[in-house]
Amino acid sequence: MALTKLRCILALICIVSPSGLLAAQQPGQPSPLESALQRLGEQAVLLQRSLPSLTCMESVVSQEFRHNMVARSVDFTAQLRAVRDNDGEIRESYEFKTLRGQPFTASGFVMPIYVTGGFTRALRYFAPDQQACYRYKIKGNRIDFETAPDAPEACHTRSTAGFALLDEHGGITHLERRLADRYAVEYHQVPFAALELTPLTLNGVTYPMTRHLYAEEPNNGSIDRFEAEYTDCKLFTATVTIGPAVEAPDTPAPPK
Repeated sequence: MALTKLRCILALICIVSPSGLLAAQQPGQPSPLESALQRLGEQAVLLQRSLPSLTCMESVVSQEFRHNMVARSVDFTAQLRAVRDNDGEIRESYEFKTLRGQPFTASGFVMPIYVTGGFTRALRYFAPDQQACYRYKIKGNRIDFETAPDAPEACHTRSTAGFALLDEHGGITHLERRLADRYAVEYHQVPFAALELTPLTLNGVTYPMTRHLYAEEPNNGSIDRFEAEYTDCKLFTATVTIGPAVEAPDTPAPPK
């Protein structure tokens, strides 16, 4: 038993069976951590490269807290469009629909904080080209990650730490990430974010999609909080209306 515990500590992998005993790894087989990272890397690539253009409804509460009390609060809904452009990247855009339960008007509309990127880039911490930036360990259905001591500067991961909870199929259901304030400013990220994910099937392919996002950021003595719920996600389709044919006017020839 002592030898089994030593292996677990050195490998930073502990899998607890229902009986409470450590599961042994068969020779020649990938470790639980290696298997989990491979699955998550495949899901990250699927999301990054294959996710079709889609649209969802976004319900948001944006708040400023001072002395543990709400100083400002704005709630609104928007139609989120995640559209894959010609260079293959997914771009997010928003069309505001309601403000405080009424039809949206831009007059005087100022929100404490707005957070983007958590919808289509939720798995970037496990993407194959990012795994060298982090150090991982797994225990049961939880996988923790933190900046690797030898991570290159190009990783933009200094002082990053978080964890993800996995379902029985190895997909992420919950993810949290923390980042030191100074690096959050440098990387243009919020210091804390938490995501809830759910499977979404589009065109017969199932993708891990964010359904709930929560984020916090300090702001001159106050705390700004952002919370969004994503619903009614479906394929994005654009319509083109072709009008009756008309004769084009003659264009003068350019001077010689």
